[in-house]
Amino acid sequence: MSQLYVNTITEKTSGNGVQIPDLVPAAGSVIQVVQDNSFADSVASSIAWSDTNVSLTITPSASSSKVLVAITVVQRVDGSGTIVRGGYRIVRTISGSATTVVNTEGSLEHIQSRGSAGELSGIGHYSYLDSPATTSSVQYKLQMALNPDTGASAVRARASTYGTNAVLMEIAQ
Repeated sequence: MSQLYVNTITEKTSGNGVQIPDLVPAAGSVIQVVQDNSFADSVASSIAWSDTNVSLTITPSASSSKVLVAITVVQRVDGSGTIVRGGYRIVRTISGSATTVVNTEGSLEHIQSRGSAGELSGIGHYSYLDSPATTSSVQYKLQMALNPDTGASAVRARASTYGTNAVLMEIAQ
């Protein structure tokens, strides 16, 4: 077997980069996976978006990579109005700049008899194929809020009781 020892490699055409074909992942390959399912419960009781405890960070190896975000959470909305709504969204943060990538405002809805207290629980699965276009650290977090026009009193992410799973996958392009 041969070995090659070099101090530097200079690209032939400026701006093309140096690539070793056997080391470059094929398009569609999963380069890295970040996963967590150890989140605590979160409660929001206002119409302002608030963070849940679901938050993951990934550092893409190439700016051309895509990131598949998949979050599954047991969600609940409480209230006593005729219609009770809460919503969830996924926010991406790069270098302090936050962008909403998925917004499901009002996605969890409970219609009930007027004046009766109630709750609605369900499993929410949120996924998104993102193109962050960076090799900097990227944070994805799940946020929740009440819908302002309903009788909702709280929206919850029930992670510790029922389990929550969040996965980030870097996909080569």
